[in-house]
Amino acid sequence: MKKIIIIIGSVLGGILVLLLGVSLYVSSLLTEEFVVQQIESNFNLRAELKELDVGLFSGASVQLKGVALGPRDSVANQGKPLGERKPMKNKVISAESMELSLQLMPLLDSQLVVEKFIFDQPVLNLAMRANGTNNMGSLFKTPRVVDGKRNPALDEKPASASNTNEPFRAADLGIAGELEKVGLNDGTLNLRLASGDRLKFKQLNLYLTDIVVDAADLENKNSANLELDTNVFVTSRASGKEIAQFILRSDGEIQPFDPKTGEVALNLRYDLTMKESSFMTGFAVMDQLAGRLPDLKKAGVDMKEIAKKAELIRDVEVDLEYGRGLLKILNDPTFPTRHYDLAILKGSTIKLGDSTHRFKGSVLASENETNKAFKNLDEEIKRALKGTSVDPVELRNKALNKIIKDGRIHLDFTSKGALRNPNVDLLVNLPELSDIIKSAGGDILKGKLDAEINKVLPGGAGEQGKKLIDDALNKLPF
Repeated sequence: MKKIIIIIGSVLGGILVLLLGVSLYVSSLLTEEFVVQQIESNFNLRAELKELDVGLFSGASVQLKGVALGPRDSVANQGKPLGERKPMKNKVISAESMELSLQLMPLLDSQLVVEKFIFDQPVLNLAMRANGTNNMGSLFKTPRVVDGKRNPALDEKPASASNTNEPFRAADLGIAGELEKVGLNDGTLNLRLASGDRLKFKQLNLYLTDIVVDAADLENKNSANLELDTNVFVTSRASGKEIAQFILRSDGEIQPFDPKTGEVALNLRYDLTMKESSFMTGFAVMDQLAGRLPDLKKAGVDMKEIAKKAELIRDVEVDLEYGRGLLKILNDPTFPTRHYDLAILKGSTIKLGDSTHRFKGSVLASENETNKAFKNLDEEIKRALKGTSVDPVELRNKALNKIIKDGRIHLDFTSKGALRNPNVDLLVNLPELSDIIKSAGGDILKGKLDAEINKVLPGGAGEQGKKLIDDALNKLPF
């Protein structure tokens, strides 16, 4: 028994010494200089790294501090030593630190188990193009020049040339994988749209957790939980002012790969919560629906207040699909504000690249805003029919019954084109105010004539006279 204990102790001691030796050896190879050289030799970018720590005991762990990636320049092309470089400008991606930790033992069984892959306090500066691409894609192409010479990788013929441009698939992982947590912690995303408008994501916490992927069984093992917590500030290119703030939260399951093709899922579906107190100002669609549309102007409907700042009075759940720069709404959310409720129907889209959209929806003005609009309209009718017994409220309700719902103005509409200058159309035909008044005038005249006819032509003769009057009135231009 004693011999067995001695043997086991010797084996464990040998493994410990081996791990220590491997750790020291790997640490001597993985230097800041080496990591930067490897990154710049394989990708079309310039890299920056201030500090590197490597550990290989309970598991493999790598921590990078002062990480930055940016457009490739002459410094990266020449492969200058880090000590001779000036600080990088025009950083696209940077982070205070990046931490990667994985378990070693599962690798022996062809299992990749990543415990953590987190970017701490990252800053991303992205620019969207009208076609849905962005400035990050070019960073990860093969560089043309490495160490001052033509990159030899450009002259190498791959084993299967036809596969070089094929999309990445789950099978390319080679092994099944599990990732406990990967993402961005307390980050900032500066996003410039092709339209020139800017979005700033502050306090961005974005994580994928409980990631399980098995290329051989994507139907059952192909999932990840998405967690999002951020505040988005929107700045208009035209005014340079902040026009919106969205408080966003999300927590739900996604599929990283398409089960049928095995390729990375181009369209991700997830549930998003837009929190109470999120707001928007200068929303051009609402400016139009406030009374600027020709049909509304002619009908005398003016709701100036709904063009003001719109702030959510409760949380709203939105089901989304995003891919290739296109945001698509998958449910029928209603956004309640103090002045109105805005409903956007399923299938409505926003193209982030050029800030264009296609909406189908409706706006329901608040009771207070409806009363203000109708008060002005009623006063117009009163002035036009002064001295008559016509009830302006009854006349208005009769003429505008198509846009009154539960005593409130309700407008169904479509909107498309640029968000800052949309083409908005009402889905109902409204009568002109002049026609409403003319119609009332015709009714008044008819009533007076009927009364006079009954005085001089009683009975059947009176009814026949009324018919002749009706036919004559129908030919009048009101």
